[in-house]
Amino acid sequence: MIKDGNKKTDRQLDPRIIENCLFKNISPDNIKQILNCSGAVIRSYRKDETIFCQGMQADYFYALLKGHVSIVSYMPSGRLNFLYDVFPGTLLGEHYDSQNDSGIRQYWYEGIASEASDVLAVPWRYLYSFCGKACDHHKQLIQNLYESMSSKEWLAMRKINVLGFASVQERVAAWLIQEAGESNTVPLQTTREEQAGYLCVARPSLSRTLMQMQKASMISVHRKQIRIVDKEKLENVLQSKDL
Repeated sequence: MIKDGNKKTDRQLDPRIIENCLFKNISPDNIKQILNCSGAVIRSYRKDETIFCQGMQADYFYALLKGHVSIVSYMPSGRLNFLYDVFPGTLLGEHYDSQNDSGIRQYWYEGIASEASDVLAVPWRYLYSFCGKACDHHKQLIQNLYESMSSKEWLAMRKINVLGFASVQERVAAWLIQEAGESNTVPLQTTREEQAGYLCVARPSLSRTLMQMQKASMISVHRKQIRIVDKEKLENVLQSKDL
């Protein structure tokens, strides 16, 4: 049952909640206690609907239960900066800015539903309000949240590593090598526009560079993946500006 975009969590525990990283190592009975004590609610969003806005007061963090959410920020010029994607089983909205002039917690980025999505909205006040029992499941919840925040910092460092290169060719090569890891395949779970935003380059420049790399027999571009044909050539791009 949905009212004003909010859905009260039922007594029958949603299996998607149990599977979310926020509740790792927490029993179903204790999860129910957390949901009751925290006042957490399930909210549903349509594609392209904003879950929270940049500059909005950060009253909640969210567990993604269904769908796909893009995390973006806007530069002073209005240009969109794509940060990362969030998929079911993970969290969003767990970072905020408290060092602003207003002195309140604010999101410094936005969460936008890339497809129809369900989230569990958990009030921040619950994290800061230990009862006299100081329950172990409350402590475990905080530990799980910190682990999620640490993983997001790792994602940020990966992006910084890519943006440390100056040219479009170098950024694309660094991104592909990093995403492929020990394999030779980069699955594409985002649009070309989002990929360009992540690399902080224009979409036409990204498309042109991918085609140049394919013509040079470095990669093979497909609809849902990019296959690295010659990793040594790709690595050489990071040492030379010439394709």
